[in-house]
Amino acid sequence: MEWTIIKADRTSKDPSGVDGFIQRMDQELRAGGSPIEGFRILESGLEMLWITREIENEVLQNPGDNKKLYVGFQNSTKLNIESRRYAMLKKTGIDVVGFGEGETSKENAGNLEQWVALPRNTSAFENQWYLITTGPVPIVFVGWETSDQEKFGEGGISSEGKQFRGFVSNECELLKLQSNI
Repeated sequence: MEWTIIKADRTSKDPSGVDGFIQRMDQELRAGGSPIEGFRILESGLEMLWITREIENEVLQNPGDNKKLYVGFQNSTKLNIESRRYAMLKKTGIDVVGFGEGETSKENAGNLEQWVALPRNTSAFENQWYLITTGPVPIVFVGWETSDQEKFGEGGISSEGKQFRGFVSNECELLKLQSNI
């Protein structure tokens, strides 16, 4: 699976390509079998934030061995904004691997097991807003930012012109696919 929005994903009906990406993902996952279970399309940034907090809280309430949370921050500035929350996750023994454009401060990097600095790519999955965990409840949340290119990763979710489209799923096969990213 190519975890990037490709030219063929973009249509006149969906210039962002998110729908095409989801269709490709579904076809690869199903391989002619039954549809993805526990899958929901999201279009509200506020709903996505609520789901993000639910995932973080679930992981916090059920600490244990081998807890890992993969988080797409889009860029290092977003990690700065969330640094207290992720310091709390680390203190409870949860390993967080963060992804985003640019380098982060040593202080903020210390709140994570690892920071993966990425080049700017508004079409790539790894540059989006996401949380993935295999426990206590396996879940994948992805919020693709569909705003204008110059607004990507800038400001908050309710900033003027901000738009997101994504999904949440507890499909274990999807987790396996994403582990190959």
